[in-house]
Amino acid sequence: MQSVPLDELIENFYQHHFLDKPTAEDKIRVSFLGDLNLNEDVDELQSTEEVKISLFDSLSLKKIAIPCRSYECEHLQCFDLRYWLERNYHEEHWKCPICCKQLRLSQIYIDGYFEDLFKKVDGREVIILPDASWKSIDVMKEEVNALNVPHKQPKSDMKNKKIQSETQMKSSKDKENEIDHLKKEIKKQKEWKEIARKMIKQRFVEKKYTSVSTKYKCLLCGSGY
Repeated sequence: MQSVPLDELIENFYQHHFLDKPTAEDKIRVSFLGDLNLNEDVDELQSTEEVKISLFDSLSLKKIAIPCRSYECEHLQCFDLRYWLERNYHEEHWKCPICCKQLRLSQIYIDGYFEDLFKKVDGREVIILPDASWKSIDVMKEEVNALNVPHKQPKSDMKNKKIQSETQMKSSKDKENEIDHLKKEIKKQKEWKEIARKMIKQRFVEKKYTSVSTKYKCLLCGSGY
């Protein structure tokens, strides 16, 4: 039996085993909700789960170029179709590299949702949410780091604050010097008041003594007595 060339086989997958993006999104939403009761209102069902998806193939360790998985698999994680076919091309049994389930080639499909997503994201992992939206883990890490990094003030603000601080210190020091000067002046005034008081008292005593001593004088010689 003649084998089909790999490129032709992959082209065949795109033609007959390709799940378009809107359908793949619906499949993701259903996988989060699980087994639904037909009597339940789907709009009222909520899931708080989220799934981390690697953009790198678990076998080749390279970024997935053609994301695929099996209809029989319950996981959202994809693997690279080209590398998987190259690795298993001549094998008798086909296994999923994620969950190790036995697979048939007819069960494999290319996921249009993840193919579009993997082209947009440059990181290594993404988070898939129950509504089929996604978040880049690398972006989330950058946001967290940005919150944890202390805010750096512009040099101009730091310089202005430094000048303001120095001015306040200088002003405070000037006030202390002014207070010390006033204290010294007050002390000097007290000292001068005391000296003046003593001088006035002394003059008063001398004047009184002179006044008393000259109250009675000899009319002949002028001496007091």
